[in-house]
Amino acid sequence: MNFTSTRIDNQLLKSIGTIKPKHFTTTAFIHHLIEEGFQKKLEDLHKIKNMQTYIHTLNNENLNLEEQDKEPKEKINKKEKVQKVIPEDLKPYTEKINSFWKVKKGSKSIEAWKQQIAEYRKFITKYNEKILIEQLDAGICSGKWSGITLVNYERITNNFSKKYTPSEPIQKHPNTKVFKASDHLKDLPKTLAELKAEAVKRGVA
Repeated sequence: MNFTSTRIDNQLLKSIGTIKPKHFTTTAFIHHLIEEGFQKKLEDLHKIKNMQTYIHTLNNENLNLEEQDKEPKEKINKKEKVQKVIPEDLKPYTEKINSFWKVKKGSKSIEAWKQQIAEYRKFITKYNEKILIEQLDAGICSGKWSGITLVNYERITNNFSKKYTPSEPIQKHPNTKVFKASDHLKDLPKTLAELKAEAVKRGVA
């Protein structure tokens, strides 16, 4: 075994002597302390290196997950922005359509959007824009509608008409008699003019 001469501070050497076991020589104990400290330092460096590697790997994994999550969301948002567009013929009602869409209940998918656009056009085609606006306003005020459809509108309108329109003419009771003034004139006493006219006619007056 080769040895190298190394200077050690006297104060440090005295401190080492206070903890040196009796079976160790001073040189052997100093060698033991150096080796023990060296091994501990290697272990610490190894732990630090592993921790750095772990943190780096974890950060990369989290970054990849965030990118993976972000990409589908961006695609969905772009897809919705592309497809949830109000057609040119319904542009005059953009504000009301968007307001109703915000408060409507039920599904708000692309398919639901397309169905609503189709229903809005049905109202204008069969009736007029006034009816469509009335329905949109009613849906916005309610805040509980899941959609606006022509079928529901006509069903409610027809039921209302039937409720307040008699389905059959009113039948009169058989003993009911209509009062006519002409039927009772003959029962009235004759006037003086009528009596005088009859007397002249008979040659009495």
